[in-house]
Amino acid sequence: MTIGIRLKESRKRAKLTQQALANLAGVTQARISSIEMNVQSTTSYVVELAQALGVSPQWLKTGENRGDTDQEFTPTEIKILTLLRQLDPEQHAREIAYLQKMVAQKNIL
Repeated sequence: MTIGIRLKESRKRAKLTQQALANLAGVTQARISSIEMNVQSTTSYVVELAQALGVSPQWLKTGENRGDTDQEFTPTEIKILTLLRQLDPEQHAREIAYLQKMVAQKNIL
């Protein structure tokens, strides 16, 4: 199995488009496409891609040590938590209230 196959498999399992993964990992969608199509057999962005997908960089690169068997959070949830941890408690409360308002509005529609 190639890095491209592992990348695509992990991306699909995470229910991410190539563009969404690109945004999370800080790479271009074209690079992800190139890796998945095995045009590019390696990348210097293994760590960033693995973190965005919630898998081990070693597994993504080599197929060894998968490291994601009991992943509790999706990559998007991890990104949100990472950003939230950078805020102070007052900002936490404001963002939680904002999310609650968004969910309430969604349920009304």
